[in-house]
Amino acid sequence: MPPTVTPTPPGSPDFPARLPDPPPYPPPEAGPVLFREEGPESGEVARLRARGLLRAVVGDVHTGTGEPETRELRVSALARILPPARSPADAVVGYRAARWALVGGPVPPRIDVYALPGLSRRRFRGLRVREARLVPGTVMVLAGLVPADTVAVTVPDRTAADLARSLPAEEALAELRLLAEVGVTPARVAAVLESLPGHRGVPRARQVLNRWASGVRPRSFGAASGDPVGVENSFDAADGGEHVVEMTGVGHLEGEPRDGHPVA
Repeated sequence: MPPTVTPTPPGSPDFPARLPDPPPYPPPEAGPVLFREEGPESGEVARLRARGLLRAVVGDVHTGTGEPETRELRVSALARILPPARSPADAVVGYRAARWALVGGPVPPRIDVYALPGLSRRRFRGLRVREARLVPGTVMVLAGLVPADTVAVTVPDRTAADLARSLPAEEALAELRLLAEVGVTPARVAAVLESLPGHRGVPRARQVLNRWASGVRPRSFGAASGDPVGVENSFDAADGGEHVVEMTGVGHLEGEPRDGHPVA
C-alpha cells in the first residue's frame, strides 16, 4: 500500500507562518530576457517595473534588474527596436547609438540608423533614419545574446568621425574618449575625415580632434544636451519617427533640392 500522507493543519508548529518568497524574475539560470513595453507585453512590463524587477536598457526595451550591462545585451536590445530588414546591413546603427552598442556609456536619446535608399521611407517610432549608402569598410556586424540578434553598426573610427562632425565640441570630445576604449585615435579619425570631402561638419570635427590630441578634456559628460548639430533639417513625422536624406553627408528635407549621390 502507498504511504499515507497526513496534512499539516493550520496552527501546528510545523505549519509555515507565511509562504516562501517567489524566486527572482526572470530566474537567474534563464539568462538575460528582454521585454518591450508595447503590444501584449506592455501590461506585464509595467507591473514588473513597478515592483523593481525590470530596468530599462534602451528605448522601451527592458531586462531584469540584476542583469549586467554587456555588449551582447545592448545589441539584442537594439535588435528589438530596429525595423525588419532583409539583412543587417539594410539598417546600420550610427552616431551615439553605435557608440553605445560598441562601448556602452550614456544611453542615446535617439537611435540614428543609416538605411539604404528606398528602405527608409517607412518611419519607425524612436528612430532617426538617414538614407545613404555607406562605403565598404565602414560597417561591422555585432552579435547579440542569440544568433538572430545581429546588428550592423558603423565601425568605431567612422562612428567617431560622425560624432565629431555633428555634435557640439564638448559632447563630441566626451564621445571620442569613450570610443578610445576600442582603439580609436585622433589620427585614425582624421583619416576617415579625409575620405569625407564636402561633408557637413568636417572642419569642426578637425578642431575637435586637435583638442583631443592636445589632451584637452571635456568639461562635463552626461545626458545629451540636444540633437546633433548636423541634422537640423530633420523633422518629426506624425508617428514620432524622423527621416533625413543624407546626400554627400548633408541632411535635407524630403523634396528639397540637393546635389551629389547618396553615398556617405
